[in-house]
Amino acid sequence: RRMIRLATQEDRTTIERLCAKEPWDGTEVMTAHLSRCADTAQVDWQYSDLWVGQSQTQKQNAQYLLCRIGQTYRIVGSPRSKERWEELHHFLQMQPAGKLAGSAKLIDGYDLRFGQLPAVSHPSGPRMICQRLPDDVSESLVCSCEGLGEVYDLLAQADPWFAERHAKDDYLARLLFLKRGGGQFFKLCVQGRAAAVGGILLPEGCDYGLILNLCTLPEFRGQGLGGQLVSRLCLEAFWQGKTPLLDCADQQLESFYQKLGFVTTSEWKSRQL
Repeated sequence: RRMIRLATQEDRTTIERLCAKEPWDGTEVMTAHLSRCADTAQVDWQYSDLWVGQSQTQKQNAQYLLCRIGQTYRIVGSPRSKERWEELHHFLQMQPAGKLAGSAKLIDGYDLRFGQLPAVSHPSGPRMICQRLPDDVSESLVCSCEGLGEVYDLLAQADPWFAERHAKDDYLARLLFLKRGGGQFFKLCVQGRAAAVGGILLPEGCDYGLILNLCTLPEFRGQGLGGQLVSRLCLEAFWQGKTPLLDCADQQLESFYQKLGFVTTSEWKSRQL
């Protein structure tokens, strides 16, 4: 009997319990769950799925959550037996192609059982958490984005390859999906022009805020704009009683975040499925 099933509204308590144990992946999965619940028009019914992996005992307790957001699969918790691991592996093989991302410990465990898989562009990076309040931002020029298109446009300007990898309509659908689940997006303007953008996921019922989509245009780097933006994002989390954290996309940026009060606690990895 298959012990993986689609999550329902009745699984809210189970989802909250499992997500609370894994701040990074849990915050993103909780955002996806809330976005799906708020999607009364079902415009994103193909964009994301959430499954519950159960034990085979009489109580059938939930062992993990498997969440697909676009082409990325995240696991919160983990299977607890050889049979459940094999079931998860076979289940993933039947899903649309994508990458499996999460804690290095979990990805390494998956690889150990099912063979080394080719790494994606960014195979690993530090997982960091903020342990101090940011500096005063009362004079900051950071403000909320007027539209999600501002985020895409700046990312495309900063990276010539970005637009080739991500169609604008598809990426805006992703940002709208995250916003509906508790995502907020900010920009910092210089002389009326957006010079940096960033977002943070602040889902209801979650103790953490996950920072993402941070980017400063090359011509404005080295002026402290990124630090101002991160400080504002951190305050958004602290104002809601949440702890800011992030997956560092580049190990060279680790020292930058350390200066802003972040410490490295673990590592994330991703593998192509």
